[in-house]
Amino acid sequence: MAVRSRPVPRFREVPCPSPACRRLRALREALLRRPLGLRLSTADCKGEQRQRHFLLLDADNRILAGVVLRPVGPAAAQLRQMFVLPGHQGRGHGRRLLAGVEAVLARDGLLRIHLHARHDAVGFYRRCGYVPGGSPFRALGIMHQRMSKRLPRPPS
Repeated sequence: MAVRSRPVPRFREVPCPSPACRRLRALREALLRRPLGLRLSTADCKGEQRQRHFLLLDADNRILAGVVLRPVGPAAAQLRQMFVLPGHQGRGHGRRLLAGVEAVLARDGLLRIHLHARHDAVGFYRRCGYVPGGSPFRALGIMHQRMSKRLPRPPS
């Protein structure tokens, strides 16, 4: 009996504004803010048209995972509001999304990614090569850890 394999999810950068970017924003609010009793405010989304938005899509173009990156100077970016849909976690989607983002940023000449990991995600980011820096801090009512990763230089 043949085992049917799942198609590998597709990595994609999407422009903002766009329907895909609006869907990404709605999922960020539903998965990351509402569980904390919060909403994404206008201030939270200010300047997102100048930020980069990345998705992992299934074969039917449904979003499985997403993340936003904010430029931080000429050679770095801050990863913000990364999620993998419940029910799709533990399948490598977060790692696949992060690897895609890192490859794009390295290709574009960026040298470092920074992030503020929620306390329950620190282990995931460590396994992906991110290093903690500074003391844990409270934001949005939960503990976070500053983390960063140096990106490889693309071959010349």
